[in-house]
Amino acid sequence: MKMQKILAVMALATLLLFVNACSFNVSTASVSNVLMCDKPVDEVCTSDMTEFTTASPMFYLSCDLNYAPEDTKIKFSWFKADGERFLIDSVSLRSGDIGSGSTFNVHSNLSRPNNGWPLGNYEVEVSLNTDNFKPIVKAFVVK
Repeated sequence: MKMQKILAVMALATLLLFVNACSFNVSTASVSNVLMCDKPVDEVCTSDMTEFTTASPMFYLSCDLNYAPEDTKIKFSWFKADGERFLIDSVSLRSGDIGSGSTFNVHSNLSRPNNGWPLGNYEVEVSLNTDNFKPIVKAFVVK
């Protein structure tokens, strides 16, 4: 009986060491109200667009970052998505540098190139630097 207790304590100690050695980045942070537009109002998209023209002044994405600790990083990655994805640009922002409160608006945009937008399919991916957040991908097209 005494040997079983010793083995149980050793097993528990080993398990605690293993869990402590693993690094998990679980967070309460989430993203909601992800909208695309070309003419935001007060830095917020008021409706969601999936089609743009070659003359659209910009691609603009706004969203709400919810319950994010100060060290949470939100990343916006813009892609041309005809066949293979081609990264156009990306930006990472730290929540402690861009807002405060339980929910606040964050946004990213791409300005139109001098010759207009090339026709085709595009995507923007919104991700957080946490283990429990699945990236959000918004697909849109330029016609």
